[in-house]
Amino acid sequence: MTNPAKKLPLLGGARAVGGPIALGLLGAYFAVALAGLSAAAVAVLAGTGDLAARRPFAALPLLAVHLFALGFLPFAVTGASFHLLPVMLRNDVRNRRRLQAAFVLLLGGFLVAPGVAYRMPGLLWPGAALVVAGLALVLGELLGLVFRAPGDRTLSVAVEEMAGNHHAMLLANHGSVVAEYERFNARLLEALAHVGAKTPVAVA
Repeated sequence: MTNPAKKLPLLGGARAVGGPIALGLLGAYFAVALAGLSAAAVAVLAGTGDLAARRPFAALPLLAVHLFALGFLPFAVTGASFHLLPVMLRNDVRNRRRLQAAFVLLLGGFLVAPGVAYRMPGLLWPGAALVVAGLALVLGELLGLVFRAPGDRTLSVAVEEMAGNHHAMLLANHGSVVAEYERFNARLLEALAHVGAKTPVAVA
């Protein structure tokens, strides 16, 4: 069986070595993000009475806010970042096990949310320690992606080079067609300007 990494496309004369994280890990991040968002929505619905009574710092509103902030955002942002950035920076993730460990550690956010809402230090502080450790792993991998990617190997630069090469090849092989197309555009713009100059303008 061939290695998929060996079939990555060539862009701008260099191999596109970057690839997204494994589909299973990406699905796990997004599944937990969806669960956190759903839990936050349930907490909001359950806390509508507190919100109507202008008690935003009651237990249920606080629970909803922290479920969104710690149960949805870290997983959604991390999954999306490591799905797109390795491709955009053309630089592979160096240590995928750190992202697996970060996934487990970030689950501590589901301890922090009820710990804050219901004032339970036994859940709050262990959960906070887990979240901080998980975010440190994510940030470390993210900075590694950015600093290891040479500036001339980013996808945007490669696409710009490809566009320039393709335009030059088009002019070389189909110069007469391109020139005729440009002349047609110039004549069309001239005709439109002529019509616009002769069109009377209503004065209020």
